[in-house]
Amino acid sequence: MHTNSDFLEATEAWVGPVEIPQINSYDFDNPSGRHTESPHIKLQFGELRLIGIANMQTTLLLLRATVWRLYPAFDFHREEQLPYFTHVPESSAEGILHGLIDSVVPEKPDADSEPLETRLQTLKEAITTTLQENSLEGMLHASYQVSSIASDCWRQIITLAHGRLLKREKKTKEEGELLDALRGWLEKRASATINTTAHHFWVECWSQPDYLVFGWQHNSTENLDGLGSASDFLAALIGVAKSHRTKHRVYGLQDRLAFHVGYYLLSQGQNPFNSYECRTLGTVGFRKDSQTYLSLTDPGPGHVFGTTGRESWTEGATVHVEHLERPAGTTRAQIESYRIPSVLEFARVCLHTGYAAPNSCYIGRPLQDSGDLKYDFIKVVDTVASACSSMFQLGSAECKIAMSSLKASDMIAYMRALQGHTLKNYRQCFSAAFNLNTPLVDDIQGRYFSKPMDIALRAIELTVLGGFDKVTWDGASDSYPSVPLLQLPGDVKIGGLLNLLQAKELVHRAHSVGLLTYFSAGFKLDHIQVAVYSGVDGIGIGGAQVLRTMDPKTGMHGEYLEWRIDELIAKRNEAAQDTFGKAASLLARLDQMYYEGSLNSAELQIRNDLYETLATKQPAEKDILDLLTKESNVETVQAVLDIKGDLDEPWTALANRLMNRRHGKPSLLEECQGNQGDWSTFESILKRFLDRRAAGSGSSTNRGNTSTIEGDIHSFSMSPHWKRLNANYREWLKENAQKPENNEVVVEHYRGELDLNIKATPFENSDSPALADLKKHFKAYEVE
Repeated sequence: MHTNSDFLEATEAWVGPVEIPQINSYDFDNPSGRHTESPHIKLQFGELRLIGIANMQTTLLLLRATVWRLYPAFDFHREEQLPYFTHVPESSAEGILHGLIDSVVPEKPDADSEPLETRLQTLKEAITTTLQENSLEGMLHASYQVSSIASDCWRQIITLAHGRLLKREKKTKEEGELLDALRGWLEKRASATINTTAHHFWVECWSQPDYLVFGWQHNSTENLDGLGSASDFLAALIGVAKSHRTKHRVYGLQDRLAFHVGYYLLSQGQNPFNSYECRTLGTVGFRKDSQTYLSLTDPGPGHVFGTTGRESWTEGATVHVEHLERPAGTTRAQIESYRIPSVLEFARVCLHTGYAAPNSCYIGRPLQDSGDLKYDFIKVVDTVASACSSMFQLGSAECKIAMSSLKASDMIAYMRALQGHTLKNYRQCFSAAFNLNTPLVDDIQGRYFSKPMDIALRAIELTVLGGFDKVTWDGASDSYPSVPLLQLPGDVKIGGLLNLLQAKELVHRAHSVGLLTYFSAGFKLDHIQVAVYSGVDGIGIGGAQVLRTMDPKTGMHGEYLEWRIDELIAKRNEAAQDTFGKAASLLARLDQMYYEGSLNSAELQIRNDLYETLATKQPAEKDILDLLTKESNVETVQAVLDIKGDLDEPWTALANRLMNRRHGKPSLLEECQGNQGDWSTFESILKRFLDRRAAGSGSSTNRGNTSTIEGDIHSFSMSPHWKRLNANYREWLKENAQKPENNEVVVEHYRGELDLNIKATPFENSDSPALADLKKHFKAYEVE
């Protein structure tokens, strides 16, 4: 990974030097001159003190983060975990903030670092002055001075790093790249000491009582509905973050403070998100930007101050939040490889992401007090369902649940119960995470799986039986960083749990039963191509492998390195555009159409032939091209490629695919309608929905709720009419797979078959009504 000229851009947006704005003060009882006609919110002095302290802490954390990201110049060593929210007396603020300043001083200080240390001492004094202010206007002015001094310190940190690297006679490649980047940054900003930036918010001080008033213009933000509520203010912040992301602006001091007001409102339970409106994970083969999404992973701050700072960094990406840090020497039995993030951090990330990309989070493995799920089941389900509900209400597209340590029947009961108790809508999904280093006890089939591929294949079936929407194959082990999940071609030294051929089979099988797919553990730059060639929907990438500094001795993390996202996305896009990447994407599209029954007989044949061509250790590019450009296939392939993406309206897009007779050929779902003559009525209903959509009816801003076309089509999918067509189609698939000439896997279950939420005995044994449909499958347990 390389250091490029943008490596300071995201941090500069928050700590770069800007003009100190004028402070306007008015008497509370005298409205003359005040901007009361604009939408605004009011905060009293006590609240502002708490928000101002948090704002100053953010600035100091970003100063320290700058030192961490300059690790080639400054030695990086850390024994503490990353900062975590907690409540303390306000009187503790000075000691905490001064301690942060002390941690900004690079290790091994020398004469060159004295100017920085002197300026940091001035920063301490300014913070003390700010904390001693007893008036709202005085504290606001003093906090602006703190920001100005901190900007000076930030520039001196960069200058110091440049000087240290310049003095080194022998430089590593990484040190040389950083030196070039620092030189370019300093030259570019040699004369521009102050960034002029438009403020999105105006600030006024009202006295007696003391109020700080934040106002904004109606036409300057998006998603604004109404005047002056906390929700409106948060919606305005989402619009400001979008503007910053697209125009690469430096935030003014008022905007920086406004975001911290937003964080405070989030902590008070305010929620600006409509969960029906937030981005989904998209449809297999039809999603925006790319088939394989990069799931950029961080506990939160890296996304707030990094990932969400540039529009291109969210292209074909999921902004994924989980706590990654794991102290060196600890095993997975002691501490999870990944852990549930702070809900407040997740809310802050969602505020900055807005609607630019899907947000997702990791919830983790079940907490068991007694160690026996039989006794802990209700508490486990209710606790995890509550956590998931919080994330989904904030607009998460996905919550990932770990299945490790559970036997197969426990997994199914757990997944089903979670769906029964979680508050989520149909546009949001549950993901089941299976660790391929953890043996699977299958008390349903009476088997014990220890090989990664065997575990991964069974994971597909268990995910469907549990009613989840996505299967995750994870390779985290006791070592940290993890050994890569996917093998690189020809690389036997590092190894990996799955080779490309196995990855293709897993993805193909999962897509064919309607599941989204995901690989995680140990991904570096070169693994991206392998993942793209498999056709997987997403890969977890981040942590200490690529996007964070890490102390190799302690395992503790340093700073998030968001500028590296450019290289990751470029690598993904490059792989997606070559023959193997395009073939994998096409197969994913055909597999999705196979699952939903929207492909026709000619497309089914191409799907089968394409998978057969790709399912070899070293498929030849010529064989792929010969298949896809074969005279009898060209028009069919092009027609499939021409189908529009889902545009984040997956059910509307599905209806269009079912109605679209390419080259006049009916879909397999239509061909398998049976003797009831169901199709004409079915088609007529879908046509009415789509005609209303084309006319603009039912396409309100709430895209997903049941008052919209998208919601109507989803509701119709649960009707006996649609279910009957699906049942006929899947019975035909089963019969077709059993034909000797087809040599296909017979599939018993598909995603979407579990749709009834009903009360039953929570969990006791295989006789529980919650597992009644599986009773016939239980066999005596045997160890292979």
